[in-house]
Amino acid sequence: MSFLLFPGRHLVNTTFQEQYLKRILTEPPDALPGFIAGTTPPKPPGEIIFAITSANQENSRFNPIPFHIRAMGVDRFARHLQAGVKFRCRVFGIPHYGHTKNFAAFTIKEIALQSEQAIQLTPENCLVFCSTPEVIKLYQELGFSIMSGEAAQADSPPPTPIEVIREIGACGSSWRSSPLVAANLADSHSSLFEDFPEVPLRIARIYQDPLTTQEGGLTATRNYSVYARGMNEVIRLKYLDIRDGIKSGRIVDEGCADGALLAEVSRDFPDSDLFGIDLSSEFAGRFHERQRAGSSAGPTSTFSTATCSTAYSSPARSTRPSATAPSMRFGATATARSPSAAISEKNCASSAPEAGC
Repeated sequence: MSFLLFPGRHLVNTTFQEQYLKRILTEPPDALPGFIAGTTPPKPPGEIIFAITSANQENSRFNPIPFHIRAMGVDRFARHLQAGVKFRCRVFGIPHYGHTKNFAAFTIKEIALQSEQAIQLTPENCLVFCSTPEVIKLYQELGFSIMSGEAAQADSPPPTPIEVIREIGACGSSWRSSPLVAANLADSHSSLFEDFPEVPLRIARIYQDPLTTQEGGLTATRNYSVYARGMNEVIRLKYLDIRDGIKSGRIVDEGCADGALLAEVSRDFPDSDLFGIDLSSEFAGRFHERQRAGSSAGPTSTFSTATCSTAYSSPARSTRPSATAPSMRFGATATARSPSAAISEKNCASSAPEAGC
């Protein structure tokens, strides 16, 4: 079996990618525009390996769509393509590695591991479809032949997937009326966003947030591990300072970081609805890992990657039907108030992790 490895975040797929893949599957690859020879002459591929990179990362402009939605989109894209061309395909989620010169090698090893060693990609049996120059170089160094896609269309380069995402982010709920989106978003993903209308709204919320960076944080230099470790060492003392003032009901921690304080609260208030709010996508991942490991606030705990005002702009998300506003808020911006008090419009930038909880 010969393979075509298609690595990428796969936020969306485009009409250009669809047409280019059809040509790779039906024509000699080395005769197509964008072919870059490797150490071994390529064979026409019979199976596409979709490697969805940064599968464990979301809530940022770099990666606004969660893995399960991206996987569904890739599956729809492949099935639509299979209506006209016969091939096999598989989808693998590749963890986020950050910036590393070993990214290509890690991806290939991860595919072998997840396939129970059934798929061993080598320059002899695999082409790589990639248009990102830095990533192309990494696969070239391993000897792979490359189909460079959009990067080869120098005269009239088609919009890349991230450019389509940016346009959706700018348009929000009116994304259907954008000429760029209409002309370049693959039918598979148009139908995906129709079936899951919250996804383009999520993209718009993240892209229109004026406070966060491309990676979903407040700064490009923060060491979240150092901060979380330092906070966790004193979090019990912080909780004991405020415990007597907490009331049952809906309890909100503004600038909650990885949820360490809410984990303490949950032990004494197991029937309360607990909400953590933070701008950082990194802390969102750490909060959810606490939930997965069973060390966080349990089934009534919710994390929102948002500003404080945005988090309360939608109907109350509570297991208590009558709940409207939090009965208790704490954080750097929180002050004592009655349950019916209006939520402050001051955003959570001042209650971000630098200021503590």
